[in-house]
Amino acid sequence: MTRSDPSKRLLKTLRKARVGVFHPPDEDGENLEQQLRRIGCQVTTHWPPPSTLVDDLDVVFFLDGPDYQDLHQPYSDSRSAALVAIVEFESPLEIQRLVDANIHGTIAKPIQSIGVLACMASALGLFRYESRLTARIDKLDEMLKTRRTVERATQVLASHRNVSEDEAYVMIRREAMNKQITIFEMATSVLNADQFFTGI
Repeated sequence: MTRSDPSKRLLKTLRKARVGVFHPPDEDGENLEQQLRRIGCQVTTHWPPPSTLVDDLDVVFFLDGPDYQDLHQPYSDSRSAALVAIVEFESPLEIQRLVDANIHGTIAKPIQSIGVLACMASALGLFRYESRLTARIDKLDEMLKTRRTVERATQVLASHRNVSEDEAYVMIRREAMNKQITIFEMATSVLNADQFFTGI
């Protein structure tokens, strides 16, 4: 079995991409849309730009500038698509603002066919890498939350039953198995019960 060509995999990924173009219907907007369609992307155009991102978009190219930056803040907050800013000028202040907003890529006007493919590929790659990191962090946060909850429940049960924390943990785990629930759910029940009886 031979491994597939990475460039072919990349092109296949880009051709499946659902792309939103938030730009006035002028020459630049039409050039961008045509190039994206030549690549094979599924393109939708929006102007004026929507207040929130459509859930089914993978990449969004949006016109940026002083007149539009308030419109685009919800985009960077949502983190649901790769974001590419279309900039009319490259002042240090504007570039820093885009960096602070965690925009995944930029493309300058006037828009030409060369550069669109590379820009979209790098932006989408960065967005997907960022998404994997975010998912990993969320998973670690959940694991830490579970561990802290189980530790607190173990201490509470050990104190009430006058047993060691190791014995209390075994009790929680056994009861969770009997009830067919997770240890975290069982530990939460222990803490809720303790809070209830403490408040009486």
